[in-house]
Amino acid sequence: MNLRSCGAIAVFAAMAAGASTAAAQAPVGKGSLGGTIGAPFFLADDDTKEGQSPRLNFQAQFQYVFTAKSRLMASFGYGWVGYKEGTLAPYEVVSPATPEGTQFRDLMLTKAIPIELTLIHAFKDQGQGWVPYLGLGANLTEIQIVNDLEKIQDPVTYKPYVNWAPGVQLRAGTEYFLPSNKSVAFDWNAHWSYLFSKNEESFPSGFTGPHQYLTINFGVNVYFWPIGYKPIEVQQAPTAEAPATAPSEPGLPPPPTPTPPETPSVPDTTKAPPAPQSHTSAAVTRVEAAKPATPAPAATVLAAEDSSATSCPVPPTSGASGSGGGMFGIPGPRPAGDSAPARSPQPDASPEERPTP
Repeated sequence: MNLRSCGAIAVFAAMAAGASTAAAQAPVGKGSLGGTIGAPFFLADDDTKEGQSPRLNFQAQFQYVFTAKSRLMASFGYGWVGYKEGTLAPYEVVSPATPEGTQFRDLMLTKAIPIELTLIHAFKDQGQGWVPYLGLGANLTEIQIVNDLEKIQDPVTYKPYVNWAPGVQLRAGTEYFLPSNKSVAFDWNAHWSYLFSKNEESFPSGFTGPHQYLTINFGVNVYFWPIGYKPIEVQQAPTAEAPATAPSEPGLPPPPTPTPPETPSVPDTTKAPPAPQSHTSAAVTRVEAAKPATPAPAATVLAAEDSSATSCPVPPTSGASGSGGGMFGIPGPRPAGDSAPARSPQPDASPEERPTP
C-alpha cells in the first residue's frame, strides 16, 4: 500500500471519528436511504477527458440527520464515460477484439468507483419545502480503464490500469420535501471530485493523472426513524384547575380561603299551619286598643247601679250593721237622706265587655 492510500485511510478515520462525536453530542434524528442517477464529465487529466462521451453515474447513499441543519452522508457510486469513434489513445492498446493492438478508443471506457463520506450543511431546517445545502467530504476512488471490457496495460510496466486514489469532493444542491409526505424528498445536486491519482511510476505511458470529474445528479431520499429512536408522544391527562388566589404581599398572612355559600334551609312541612285570622276582627282589635280611656259620666254609673239593684233585689235584713242596710256587702235600700258615696270614675268599657241587659 502506497503513501497516498495510507493518507486516504487516515482522512476517512478522522472524518468518521468527528462524525461519531458530533452524533453523540447531538440529539438522535432521522436516517435516510436514497439513490441518484446522473452523468459524469472528466475534467482531468488530458488523456482521460479527450474525446469523452459521458454515459451514466449511479450512487446509493445513506444519511443520518443529527441536527436540524446538518447530516452525515455515506455513499457508494459507479460511473463511466465512453469515447467517440476515431479518438486516438496515448499508446497502442491490446484487446481480445484487437489482439494485434489498436490506437483508437472506440471500445475504451474509463470507470470511476468512489466510496465517499460527506458532511452536509443545510441553509434552513430540513423537512419542509425547498432546502438548499452544501457538502464537503473525502473519498477513496478506484479508476479503471478498459478496452473491450478488458483492463488495458501500460506498455512499459505491463501493469493493468487499476488506480486507487484518495480525494476530496464538494457537493451543492437542494432537496424538496413533499407537502403530503415530509419523509420523501427529491434531490438535485452537482458533485465535484478531485483525486490525488497521479502515478507516473506505475503508468508512465499515459493516463497518469491526477483526475477530476463532475457529475450532475437527480435522486430521491426516503427518511425514517431508526429502530428504537422514534419519539413517543405521551398524551397527558387533564388536571383540575386550582382556584386562583391573589398573591399576598411579603409579611402579610395569606388571604382566607373562600367559604362555600350557605345552603338555604328547607321549611318544616310537618307542623300545622297557623289558623287564619279574620282581617275584620284583627282590625277592630287594633282600633279599640288605640282608643284612649275616657271616664264615664256619673249619671251613667248611677243608672247602671239602679238597674242592677232593680234586677237583683235583696230584702232588707234587720239587725244588720252599718248604714248601708245591705247584707254581706250587697247594697240594699238606703235610708232617706243618705246620699250615695262618691265613686271613682271607671273607664268606658268596650262594646264587647259591656253587660247585656
